[in-house]
Amino acid sequence: NIYTMSINGDNVQRVTFEDKYNTSPSWSPAGDLIAYSGLVKGKNQIFTVKPDATNARQLTDSGNNEEPDFSPDGRFITFTSDRDGYKAIYIMTTGGENQRRVSPHGYRAFGPEWLSN
Repeated sequence: NIYTMSINGDNVQRVTFEDKYNTSPSWSPAGDLIAYSGLVKGKNQIFTVKPDATNARQLTDSGNNEEPDFSPDGRFITFTSDRDGYKAIYIMTTGGENQRRVSPHGYRAFGPEWLSN
């Protein structure tokens, strides 16, 4: 599961409560959401949750989806998915809409990260 804590190690709070493997947390720039990858029926899916452990939402549902990363403006999430048969980088809104591939077809791609301006 995923936990948060204050910088000095106090105030440990559990954020995810599903009985599944959760990994790769990514904070939104505003600090109001955490994106993560969670195991559902044997495949990883991307979720978001508020830091107070409310409003958990599953955003993806096909293939294995991992490594979520918020855009610097907090409007988008990039992630790695194998929904087309091999790992590629995708982008979607923070609500899970408009999921589309952004890496070239025919090449494996993973580990998406945003560059700051």
